[in-house]
Amino acid sequence: MKEQHLNNKEPIAPISNAIFLYPFPFVNESRMLREISSLKKFNILKKVIVIGTKKTGLDDVETINDGFTKIIRLKLEESTSLGRRISRLFGIYFWSKRVVRYLSKHSDFSIIHCHSLSVLPIAKIFKKKHNISIIYDAHELESERTGLSYTRRIISKIYEKHLIRFIDEAWVVGDQIRKWYKRKQGLDAKVVCNYPLSYINFNKIEKDNFDLRKKFKIPNTAILYLYQGNFGKGRCINLLLSWFKEIDDNIAHIIFMGDGFLKDSIQAASEISKNIHYHQQVSPAMLLHYTKTADIGIVMFKPISLSFKYVMPNKLFEYIQAGIAVWASDLTELRKVITDVKNGILIKGNISNKEAIKLINSIRNDQIIEWKMNVRLNREKYSWEQMEPTIIETYRKLLKLRNAN
Repeated sequence: MKEQHLNNKEPIAPISNAIFLYPFPFVNESRMLREISSLKKFNILKKVIVIGTKKTGLDDVETINDGFTKIIRLKLEESTSLGRRISRLFGIYFWSKRVVRYLSKHSDFSIIHCHSLSVLPIAKIFKKKHNISIIYDAHELESERTGLSYTRRIISKIYEKHLIRFIDEAWVVGDQIRKWYKRKQGLDAKVVCNYPLSYINFNKIEKDNFDLRKKFKIPNTAILYLYQGNFGKGRCINLLLSWFKEIDDNIAHIIFMGDGFLKDSIQAASEISKNIHYHQQVSPAMLLHYTKTADIGIVMFKPISLSFKYVMPNKLFEYIQAGIAVWASDLTELRKVITDVKNGILIKGNISNKEAIKLINSIRNDQIIEWKMNVRLNREKYSWEQMEPTIIETYRKLLKLRNAN
């Protein structure tokens, strides 16, 4: 296996630190936590310092992973008088200055790992001053994000094209995004998908009672659907609410687990419909224990941006590792996975309410059993352990180059 090959390689002594830059509060960012866990597991670094933004209720300085990871949260001010977008730009600018001041006083690092396009200028400064290496880890198609205006997309592309000249390695979350960066920006990126830890590893964790069906008193005769993640724009939340309110509660139930600006709409619907439920966000470490108690996980996106058209979300692979079936929008990357695993249904973007309700009413338990069996036969290749070689080899290469200079 790839992991065994990595373990057998001669390790580089952990003499260096890495900085993770993330212009948001760092709480349960699963991709970043898995990357950090892998770096610790393979003894690549002395320490990872994550620099994010302050948030009420979170400590300004926090240490996790037995001291391996230090989290620094710096102030990011946003003025309500300037409007959300302008305020965010000014906030990022002044937050970046605070980050530069902090890093100037703590220069014992070899790699800056950028988790957003907006932090690349910070890394560029220190590349010139201290000859550090830069990893650009694009969590989505950065210059084609949902919500960006046409003008901002153009500016972002130009900005990104200038800054990627200074990076040493780039990671993206899917093959279509990799192809886009190669075609549009001339960037050779590696794919690091948002796979969760293998089901073998999460099953080792001591369990408590995570049974969603039991918690919400859902009858055994009803099929349990689960939507987990962000309750944001373009994720078909209102569409799902409109479908399930028409379904008999002996036929199907849906649970929305997560957070986002449509949370109030979900909670309001749950007070009216017996088969619609809200569950608060849970930690990544515990998430799959809840997920595995559902029958079908939902991954639906409207292709309102290029980033959403090529989406490869965490939840798709969390459902797979948890061993449940999947309903997914018929989009390029999602279609590739569902067709490979044969673990569910692809939903066409133009499906009518009548067709959707009819489909929900038609699902049988024997279909779900077959989909779940297909998941169990295929899920190992969609685990985080398959991504670790790219992460570890990249870090080893960059550290070796720095040590040689």
